[in-house]
Amino acid sequence: MPPTASPGHSSGGESGRTAGHQFTVPGPLRVHDGSAEMPVGAPPLQAVLAVLLLRARTPVSARELIAAV
Repeated sequence: MPPTASPGHSSGGESGRTAGHQFTVPGPLRVHDGSAEMPVGAPPLQAVLAVLLLRARTPVSARELIAAV
């Protein structure tokens, strides 16, 4: 499911919802589960997740992911 604009978001970045979670990029990657902010993990994991979120509904090969991160 691609990210969908989230009303009321004021960070100025992209935001979206998927599977009950809200993701916010650019800036610090943040994930909300509807009630609280969730830890995202180490910076390399954040970079991988950000690339996948920005390419929603688009297959990303391992080679492309490695190059982007």
